[in-house]
Amino acid sequence: MKAIIRTLFVILFTLALPLSSYADEGPEQPSLPGMPLKKKKPGEDEPFRPQAPAVPQMFLFYDSITRQGVFTLPCDVEYIDIAAENMESHVFYTGSASVDNPVWEQPLPVGEYYIECTADNGDIYAGYIYI
Repeated sequence: MKAIIRTLFVILFTLALPLSSYADEGPEQPSLPGMPLKKKKPGEDEPFRPQAPAVPQMFLFYDSITRQGVFTLPCDVEYIDIAAENMESHVFYTGSASVDNPVWEQPLPVGEYYIECTADNGDIYAGYIYI
């Protein structure tokens, strides 16, 4: 009896193993959730330490299908200059966005990026994102 149960268990485990590899695959995600870019203080190397909830920040929503990034700008910012560095290839991408047109039409290959945005009032917002 134990041999039959053991054999059934091995058969079920063997059949379930290939099915579990398909569970991780899914449809391509069209867009990522908003990724925060936190405000850097002058002379600060890492803007990523924990901060108070009222620290100004902007969000980047990047859609991998349309290959566009949409920024949510803080209320005191009308214009930003964007610089993004691919952390693997060290290729730089630049652009700009404004309150009137917060869309950055820049195709970005898949990878990790360090994005730094300089606002018209001199504030700098930065963060790491993965596309």
